[in-house]
Amino acid sequence: MKTTSLKTIYLTADELKQAIVEYLAKEHEDLAQHLYDNECEMVWGQDGKEFLVSIDGEIDDGGNTPERVEEQIEWLKKTAEQKEINKMVDQVKSAAIKASHKVIEDHKEALQKFADNPVNKTKTFYMCGVGFQHDPKIMLYRAVEKLKFHKPCWKECGIVKVSVTEDEWVEEQDLFREKSTKWYNCAHCDAGYMDQECTCDNNQEGKE
Repeated sequence: MKTTSLKTIYLTADELKQAIVEYLAKEHEDLAQHLYDNECEMVWGQDGKEFLVSIDGEIDDGGNTPERVEEQIEWLKKTAEQKEINKMVDQVKSAAIKASHKVIEDHKEALQKFADNPVNKTKTFYMCGVGFQHDPKIMLYRAVEKLKFHKPCWKECGIVKVSVTEDEWVEEQDLFREKSTKWYNCAHCDAGYMDQECTCDNNQEGKE
């Protein structure tokens, strides 16, 4: 059995069968034993209001033989053991959930500060030194080597390391909106962002 929330529980066929067996054992021990011993098919009825359990095998009405009584005792032992195991597992899960909630509560303020820390929204880029000082058309590179490849003047101009921090979204993303902006994706240059033209001779599309 697994749960993904307080509202959803997932049971395997064997777990559902075991639950039905334990329910039947309260008043119908013979039927519970028969279901336990045999394969079954479980489906919803046509009206969707009743759950049907079709059990294979033949029902033995010959009474409780010593062998049958021994089997029932063994089955009851296993059922009791499984209930105890399930109880222990539930206790462990409950304790783990309570512990995690306590950790979150104890460190709530620190976790909130960490989430709000602008460092988490900051990215590092590299750019031409002269371009940083004078050029309004800023070209940013994620790696120094990439800048050196595309800007041979870096030895004269120098390289500046800059940090760009996300402040706020002026316009929200809508990735499923019909695209009207031309995208360039050239493996040979730094193009690959909206409205950015290819800067090399390898991408014919970028020249259009």
